[in-house]
Amino acid sequence: MKKLPVILILTLNLGLLAGQLLITSFRATQGSELADIQSDLIQLNFQNQNLLTQIYSLSSTQTLLDRAVAAGLVPTDVSHVSPPPVAAAFR
Repeated sequence: MKKLPVILILTLNLGLLAGQLLITSFRATQGSELADIQSDLIQLNFQNQNLLTQIYSLSSTQTLLDRAVAAGLVPTDVSHVSPPPVAAAFR
């Protein structure tokens, strides 16, 4: 009779220990995955900044002017022409 509670307690302790190990392992895996995702995020933010710098550089006025001249276009002075006045419509 006295062996039953001892065996039950040992079995329960072993089950709880196994559960604790599984939970700890699962949490460690999640932590590793989170670290990988954070590393990827830092790398993608760095790439994003580099791409924005390239966009700003390539779309600058001076760069566009240099590329237009290299393509054979010549800069000109721009004058604005006002449209002639139009008579008001009759009602």
